[in-house]
Amino acid sequence: QGPFLQLTRDRTTTVPSKYILTKTHCNAFCADCKPKNYLETPRSFEVSCRSGKRALIDETGQLAKQAVTYDQSLVAKAVHMFRNPLDNVVARFHLEYNTAKSKKGSIWMETHPYNQTGFATWCKEMDDTSLLPTMRWIDPELMDLLRKVPCHQEFFRYVQWHNLAFDVTRGRGVPVHVIHYHDYSENFEGTLTNLLEFLELPRTGKVEPFHAGKEYGSYYTKKQRGAIKRLIQEFASVDTWENVKDYAF
Repeated sequence: QGPFLQLTRDRTTTVPSKYILTKTHCNAFCADCKPKNYLETPRSFEVSCRSGKRALIDETGQLAKQAVTYDQSLVAKAVHMFRNPLDNVVARFHLEYNTAKSKKGSIWMETHPYNQTGFATWCKEMDDTSLLPTMRWIDPELMDLLRKVPCHQEFFRYVQWHNLAFDVTRGRGVPVHVIHYHDYSENFEGTLTNLLEFLELPRTGKVEPFHAGKEYGSYYTKKQRGAIKRLIQEFASVDTWENVKDYAF
């Protein structure tokens, strides 16, 4: 049932004696979708974290994909990654832009340029149709705060994702190693060493250089950044807030 280690041609691949690092986005990260599509429970989120698709040869001899949910006993440790929410949400816009190249066509790309203007347009369109402020557990004070935050659903999903990730690993008793995106640019060697020690893996081969992504705090006004920080603090669990409170809002 996997997960499987890909064997690369012309490269010697060995199976680690203890842990293999895999990647999952879990769930609750859809863009421009209704709350029913992104509100998750710890159980549904945990199942999505160990679900995916595997490749196999079908009855016609062709390569096909098959949905699979791996057994929870396979998960022995977890690496939990954070990125500044201001940058993360802009990166989500960039992903949507790149997807639009093949799915939405040139008109969408013209009205949503790959810059601050396009990002603001994207946020406004989602905010104008957002159902999150209408949920019964959103009181008038929260509703007012949501309306001050551009892309408020994106920031809510960001907080919910990290809240659930901590809930799941704590509930399963899984040891967690937290890495912040900026750790790689500020202390690459130390970050890499700590990660390998956590995974109990030796350091072998050539280390590829790390190319840091851009920062996008300038895409927001000062008032918007303040409202974003208040919104995140409002919805964040203790663990999530502890990891995001020192970001430059």
